[in-house]
Amino acid sequence: MNIIAYTYEADYHCIDCTKTYVHVDRWKFLCGLPQHPDKCWCVNASRDYDINGVAHDQVDSEGNLVNPVFSTDEWQDLNQPSVFEDGTCDHDWDWECVCNDTQYLVCGDCHTVIEEYTPESKVTA
Repeated sequence: MNIIAYTYEADYHCIDCTKTYVHVDRWKFLCGLPQHPDKCWCVNASRDYDINGVAHDQVDSEGNLVNPVFSTDEWQDLNQPSVFEDGTCDHDWDWECVCNDTQYLVCGDCHTVIEEYTPESKVTA
């Protein structure tokens, strides 16, 4: 189970943009230990951090937690209408119908595609 993205500021964000957002600089934190310089490679012992250096209690500007999105999380919309064998869907009246098209998890900052999902009915061998 790997972290693939984070949610904060009501959007999804890639790992690199999240590190920038929370000011992670190559794991340099003020550790507070007297035998270490002001900035060292230690992690501040008073907070818990994930593998990417994001504190578990990190909050965004609205006070909401910055939450990781794991590779096993379901971010995609699995309730999209069905496409029938004749190629029509159960709401063909909608000119913007995107039934069973590939869905993309995109970073809200840099717009990098983090992950994509194609329903099995659209996967061709």
